[in-house]
Amino acid sequence: MEEASLSSWTAVGLSAAVSPGTACRALVGDHDLVIWRGRDRQVRVWENRCPHRGMRLSYGFVRGDRLTCCYHGWTYDGEGACTLIPARPDLAPPKAVRIGQYARAEHAGIIWAASGSIGMEAPSFPGDWIGCRSIAIDRPREEVDSHFASGRFILSHPDQHGEINRIACAPSLNGDGVHRIELHDSHLFEAVLCAGQPVSGTQTMLHVSVRPRGAAGKHGEALRHVSDWLKEVRTLVENRRAGIRTLGVPRARLPHILERDHGPG
Repeated sequence: MEEASLSSWTAVGLSAAVSPGTACRALVGDHDLVIWRGRDRQVRVWENRCPHRGMRLSYGFVRGDRLTCCYHGWTYDGEGACTLIPARPDLAPPKAVRIGQYARAEHAGIIWAASGSIGMEAPSFPGDWIGCRSIAIDRPREEVDSHFASGRFILSHPDQHGEINRIACAPSLNGDGVHRIELHDSHLFEAVLCAGQPVSGTQTMLHVSVRPRGAAGKHGEALRHVSDWLKEVRTLVENRRAGIRTLGVPRARLPHILERDHGPG
């Protein structure tokens, strides 16, 4: 595997997973990130290292719009500048004490990060999306990408007579590790967006959002079917299985589901 890079926009988590007042860690190869959200509800993606003693800031705590290291309490504002050194409360922190920042964006229910200018054009996927699930796959992102790129997917759901309709859907690649599956004939979803985060040479986090088709697609039961499908994607990629697969879930319980089809169109 090539060294994981943040030279382009990379998914690092679901927006719903980072609530105001919380911080969490994300890895993209050698890039160790802290993702946090303050009272202003803006997400920030920084280097996960306090300049004082190197403690991971993801262990820290958020107060208002500031992030405080849990080790010695050094506190940083939303721009990454140190505002307080508790051992020297009368000392104005040196301006050089700052946290390295990454470009960040929130779109389609996903948090994206990149190295470089904050002015980079952000990811854009039309429509209203709901973050569904993040799932760890013990394979490099190249193998996850290959799973999406090497075959069709089948949308299966019962019609009004209870018969199973099977509709072929071809994923499209929107960028490094980002796949969009349009579901033109589904009554629950218009599309599924799958974005890979290359954690290491052996693991990928797959962050998935859906674009609902009406209220039915926003219901928890509908989103659970996508979650079930993701578990099967993980199994297929990790075990390198091939051929048409059903998902091991009784079809009587499924108004909508996706299968894998390697066969000819």
